[in-house]
Amino acid sequence: VDVTFSTGWQVPLVDAMDYGITITTQLVGDGVPANDTLVDTMSSMCLWIEDVAPVLIVWPEDTVYCSSSGDPTAKVTNLGQISATFDVVFSIDTSGVNLYEDTVNVVDLAPAETTDAVFGSWTVPDVDGINYDLTVWTMLPGDVDMSNDTLGGASWGMCLPWEDVYPSWVVWPGDTVLCDSSDTVRVKVVNAGGLDASFDVVIQIDTNMTVIWSDTATVTNLLPGDSADAVFDEWTVPDLDSTTYGITSWTLLASDSLPANDTLVTSTFGYCFRVHDVGILGRVAPPDTVLCEQIYSVMVDVMNYGDFLEDFDVICTIEDTGGITIHQDTMIVLGLDPDSSRTATFASSWTVPNVDSTHYSVTFYSELAGDFNATNDTVSDSIFGYCELVVVRDVGPVIILNPPDTVFCDSTVVVSAWVKNFGTEQEFFNVECIMDTTLPVYADTQAVLELDPGDSVIVNFLNWPVPGADSINYTMTVTTLLAADTIYSNDTLAKPVFGYCALIHDCGIDSIDAPPDTVAIDSTYTPRVSVHNWGDYAETFDIICTIDGYDDTVQVVDLLPGVSTDIPFAPWSTSMPGSYLMSVVIELTDDGNAENDTASKTIEAVTGIYDQYVLPRVPLESGLLQNAPNPLSVYTHIYYQVAASGEASLNVYDLVGRLVKVLFEGFVEPGYYSARWEGDDETGNPVPSGIYIYKLRIGKEEASKKLVVVR
Repeated sequence: VDVTFSTGWQVPLVDAMDYGITITTQLVGDGVPANDTLVDTMSSMCLWIEDVAPVLIVWPEDTVYCSSSGDPTAKVTNLGQISATFDVVFSIDTSGVNLYEDTVNVVDLAPAETTDAVFGSWTVPDVDGINYDLTVWTMLPGDVDMSNDTLGGASWGMCLPWEDVYPSWVVWPGDTVLCDSSDTVRVKVVNAGGLDASFDVVIQIDTNMTVIWSDTATVTNLLPGDSADAVFDEWTVPDLDSTTYGITSWTLLASDSLPANDTLVTSTFGYCFRVHDVGILGRVAPPDTVLCEQIYSVMVDVMNYGDFLEDFDVICTIEDTGGITIHQDTMIVLGLDPDSSRTATFASSWTVPNVDSTHYSVTFYSELAGDFNATNDTVSDSIFGYCELVVVRDVGPVIILNPPDTVFCDSTVVVSAWVKNFGTEQEFFNVECIMDTTLPVYADTQAVLELDPGDSVIVNFLNWPVPGADSINYTMTVTTLLAADTIYSNDTLAKPVFGYCALIHDCGIDSIDAPPDTVAIDSTYTPRVSVHNWGDYAETFDIICTIDGYDDTVQVVDLLPGVSTDIPFAPWSTSMPGSYLMSVVIELTDDGNAENDTASKTIEAVTGIYDQYVLPRVPLESGLLQNAPNPLSVYTHIYYQVAASGEASLNVYDLVGRLVKVLFEGFVEPGYYSARWEGDDETGNPVPSGIYIYKLRIGKEEASKKLVVVR
């Protein structure tokens, strides 16, 4: 026999230690003591990796307001295998001048855990248009990977009040939604300007570029720096398995100073959890009280909880108080639709034995091959047989109608049950419903008024918000509370309910950020893409980039759920003009949504001299292309095309609209052009790090884009 000792043994934190193990049996009068002792040895081994890193700068945000104050905050995580105690340093500087530095100590951060490192308060200087460089680094002796110990960021200081609102993220639907589920659609919007703002927010949901749902909500008096939920009507997810829905939301503020951030584009993945599951709802007949030598029909309500049309057997057995089967019958239920119930009537009626004041056990159970949930297959209860008419006070629950046997985390479900008056008197009584695991998580009581003998009624309880814990077994209990009830055995009905949270693997490509759509031959570009983890697990995967003969593979390591990252590939260039197809593919094992794993675009390589490309065709329309490289470190090229001759200008501005650099002014003919900017202002001085706007004006037409300067 295996013997398990009651006290566990904590292995000491000592590496390469040999331990002796001695086990002895102690039996008084043992006839063979020579085999009473067993001796063995074992060795301990400690394999620890120490690695901590900053992963996100929480505050300061991208834009801060002059004279405002806050606590610089950064999220740090323990990527190692043992708890770690370490210092974290937060530094703020501008143009190489340090303005702020503070250190905090993080104590006993467990492996795989993340915490906020909160530093002392910092007040933003009262200087307009300043770019602040943010740096956070961890200091852990023995850190095995120092490449991730430092995290940089930038924040823009702004004093002039301006108007800027934008959608930040879609609250619901999330990255994954279940077929036939519904909720109010909500988008988080932010007032990044300096004035109160009232504006409309539009959202539309599409599949395969066809809009299937849209709505508009109004946000009123949103204060500067605040955020709010724009709440739309409910959307019900279509019953289409493994479908990606595009979500586009945009703000409508006529005087918005920064329209480039007014639109948010994301997606959600719809899937259907389909099972075979039938069960017994409850006994319909015979009633709870029967008369001797009377003939009663045998009927039961059955339910198809699953997702398929089902044929299955239902068996009924009736036993006396000695456990002897006195009646048994089987019937076949044919073609029961999903989410449908039916009253099944057996072919054989039951004649009650001539035995006064006795109880009978009635059991119904369903038989379906491959049934997902056996807990709802059987219902067994008691009925009372008597041989002379008496006054009976008896009510009880017959069927638990809702919720279904499986519910999804964080959903809100209907709770209802069917109760019946089995007695001979009209009754007034309460009905109680409780959901519990080890402790109650839900309770409600409703009153039933004037229920006549033999009648039944559906009792609707308050809706139940399902907790967000995965794989939890709940017990739902419905109890009738009638003080004068003479048959307590049928007062309570219970069923199990399983709480389930759907978790998936899903990483995809957000955007191709470089090279631009048009490139110059004999120039070198760094292909870059943005990838996002829409799933529920930290993921490590390969991402492959190909451009007609060029290919490179980069491994992304431990990308956290909900996080995006920028991926650079090896430099690429071409010496031949023409069209090139750039394709990017993610390779993730068990990816739950393959539709976002690939992205591609066509790159036009052109030839010519500085500022003008000589191409065999005239552009069909004027336009402004994304600069490259972006961010600008030493220099960048800004590409644009002109469809008709006329006066044109290309200028660079800061975020508050001040002119920084004139790149071109003059008359242009139709064609393709580029301008080189080395990150200097009109006086030739280098501009500070930050975000800048470059604007092309051709006649009455205007176009603008953002670029980033990183020093």
